[in-house]
Amino acid sequence: MLPVCDAPSLQCARCLPGVAPLLSPWLAAYRASLTAAVAVHHGNPRLVEQRSDLAGGYFTSDAKARIDLDVLHRFLSEESTWARGRSRAIVEKSLERSLAIGLYAPDGSMAGFARAVTDFATSARLCDVFVLRAHRGQGLSIGLVRATLDHPSLATVVAWTLTTEDMHILYAKFGFAPLVDPSKTMAWRRVSAG
Repeated sequence: MLPVCDAPSLQCARCLPGVAPLLSPWLAAYRASLTAAVAVHHGNPRLVEQRSDLAGGYFTSDAKARIDLDVLHRFLSEESTWARGRSRAIVEKSLERSLAIGLYAPDGSMAGFARAVTDFATSARLCDVFVLRAHRGQGLSIGLVRATLDHPSLATVVAWTLTTEDMHILYAKFGFAPLVDPSKTMAWRRVSAG
């Protein structure tokens, strides 16, 4: 049996064998069947959707199947200042390798997005955060960022970074601040990233 994590969870494939006996037999059997049916990487051990309800019927979700790729690609490639011209293939690839949090209107349509590029253990980079124009002015960006930072899969992440041109006030609400000593941080950028 694999060791149980510091914070045992029914959603963690490593914890499930140790926690399941504590449950009623039918729930244990149900969870075990899910574990057998789904290959789950321990760094991202979720078996069920993580959803946060926000004001006005809006909600966030980490279910990638909910993401409207057309809306996401259109905003990033045509409206954002940081990803203008990004190809659909790159957007799809970025989703595969990140924790993606969608923001949804009460009718289920996509209203915003945030992405964490992470090792699911110690560090993460918050990026591609946006709320569509029609849904702005309701404080939804705060709920979206909070849902990303507080996601259970990122509970052990202690080092977060991000880059922003104009949303410093939003991120400061969560404790983000300019680098204390920028001389200790380096960056490299590929001339053509596709």
